[in-house]
Amino acid sequence: MEYLKLIEDKEGFVHWDGATEQEIEYAEQELGISFPLQYKTFLSQCGMCNWSDVCISGIAKDSEIISYPIIELTKEIQKQFQLSMDWIVLSYEVGEYLILYKIPVGNNLKDSSIWGADVYWEDDTPHMSKPVKLYDSFMDYFKEFLKYSETES
Repeated sequence: MEYLKLIEDKEGFVHWDGATEQEIEYAEQELGISFPLQYKTFLSQCGMCNWSDVCISGIAKDSEIISYPIIELTKEIQKQFQLSMDWIVLSYEVGEYLILYKIPVGNNLKDSSIWGADVYWEDDTPHMSKPVKLYDSFMDYFKEFLKYSETES
């Protein structure tokens, strides 16, 4: 899939340089999983992207810097909500909503499902609702992400 081709004519989209195979492997090692092929393709083409204040997390890279928001965000949410290792966090609207990518540990998949979970506060403590399946694949999620931007412009 050509992710860059899908966003090239979309106004307001920002993406970073594509990640190398070594950078993707580093992120996988840090999280103890193998990313599905569709997500690796996205990372290699876009690194990560955002439209307005909505982001699909990944590897932020340009000619001068590289950072790994997918590692930082996923580890933070895993710790905060005792989220198991077979989820990565694609997006987090702080205090409101999580977009999660279900990745069974040890599997090398072509793709996997995307889930959502509400974040709510109770007694000054954040909690996460039980995740609900939203999309069958990363590509389905990405295409909906593009549609969302069209309706908001």
